[in-house]
Amino acid sequence: MILLLRDELICFVLLAILWYSPSKLQIINNSKTFSRLTVFALIHVLLAAISVFAANSASFPYVPKIAFHLFFYLTAILYEKELFLYVFKKCYPKKADLAYIFSFVSVLLYLVFSVVLCLFPGITEPIVFKQLENAFFYGSGLITSVGHIIALIFYVITVCLLFSHRKELGKNYSVSILPFLFILAVFGTIQAVYRPFLFTGGVITAETVVFFLFFENPIYSFEKELLTDAMTGMGSRHSYEKEIEKLEKIYRKNPSETYLFAFCDINRLRNVNNLYGHRKGDDYISLVASELSDCLKNAHGIYRVGGDEFIAIYIGVSEETAVAELNAVSENLKAKSEKYEYEPSVSIGYATSEKNFKTLKEVIQAADYAMYAVKNKAAAGKYYDSPRKLNFNTSGLTDKFFDALCASDDLKYLFVSNLETHVSRVSPALQKDFGFKSEFMTDFLDIWTPKLHPDDRQAFIDSVFSITKGENTSKNIDFSALKGDEGYVKCRSYVFFMRGDAENADLILGYMKVNDKL
Repeated sequence: MILLLRDELICFVLLAILWYSPSKLQIINNSKTFSRLTVFALIHVLLAAISVFAANSASFPYVPKIAFHLFFYLTAILYEKELFLYVFKKCYPKKADLAYIFSFVSVLLYLVFSVVLCLFPGITEPIVFKQLENAFFYGSGLITSVGHIIALIFYVITVCLLFSHRKELGKNYSVSILPFLFILAVFGTIQAVYRPFLFTGGVITAETVVFFLFFENPIYSFEKELLTDAMTGMGSRHSYEKEIEKLEKIYRKNPSETYLFAFCDINRLRNVNNLYGHRKGDDYISLVASELSDCLKNAHGIYRVGGDEFIAIYIGVSEETAVAELNAVSENLKAKSEKYEYEPSVSIGYATSEKNFKTLKEVIQAADYAMYAVKNKAAAGKYYDSPRKLNFNTSGLTDKFFDALCASDDLKYLFVSNLETHVSRVSPALQKDFGFKSEFMTDFLDIWTPKLHPDDRQAFIDSVFSITKGENTSKNIDFSALKGDEGYVKCRSYVFFMRGDAENADLILGYMKVNDKL
């Protein structure tokens, strides 16, 4: 008898460790689902041992024998039902009620069926105890067969759900968990046909281990926390960067796919924090996040990439649909403004992948600048009713020679402007020291002029226009400009005009020196 029960003893010890240690050591998120699964598995393995002992003990009362076998299969059904619900909610979160109804009815019908057979044994024996070739006794009959079939149905549906959603769930499921679960399904089917194998305790223990490794594994739990923004529940910046890396590879292989990136920045969050406290500021962030989740139904993903900044990714969705959803965010926030001490609003800019973009990073850069253009208008009290789009063409501005020159201390304040696309690029040092939002920008003159001393602005503008008209091929321009916390500093720009040809646009390029001897 000890040899017969040795597998159940090993399974029970393993399940007890899985139930007790992780929760005490807090190495998993200790979800209620995993706790229930482990408890059902423990009870099932314990009942497996008791049922085998009862079936092979001549002195064991008949009614308890029946009861132990009934609850043995009931716990198997409850276990597979719990696993089915967990996977179903992952695959179809909005249809979870259907799964609850299906599972509840299945368990209820099995209980009613079993009780009827036990109360009216004249119909057929609920459980028959058979002996295997003068060896041990095992339970058979309708209660065991129906219970095993119901549990197996839950299990097979679970495996089918995981298989049909393997792409969404990731490689961990398709490569590792699915083959293993398929093997377990084969063992379960064998026992359904040939009961003496007594696989159920081992199968359920193996399932619990698989669930721990692939659903509740601490590595995946920590990774999930890393990929999720704690405040909003949206994807984190780390999650966004991983997704962009993946999409960039896909885009290189199939550039015909349509991508739309939309940056959303919360207006006046700092003011709300200063005036009403950071708790109100957090509520403001949560409000915007909620509206983004509710409105951007067709977005591939929404991520919080900064304290007050979100980005939404659309793939294969029409621009009209995406813009309508982005508009709804602003409209909903405006409609709720009466409920708050402040007026909640967002600045939204977007860009779509088109022929002039070589990589998705260029599209993202364009969307980022478009958002900042809206943000700057908002700071001046002018608001866009709709998200602003920017077709950001960086032609002529991405030469590696420009990057090399930026490394020079003498030429660290470099700039170049494409007169056809009206897009400019500044060196990283110029961007950082003079407070530009991006390395690339449109309408550079409009952004740069406010940084100049009022006495120098008109002269600077006249000098630039004389160059753009081709009146001069080069020019030195002296002026004072705001440099971070240093205030106004004396500067000299060395500007050159480079005329293009049939294939290349006209360019203005040059460099600037600070505190130069004038």
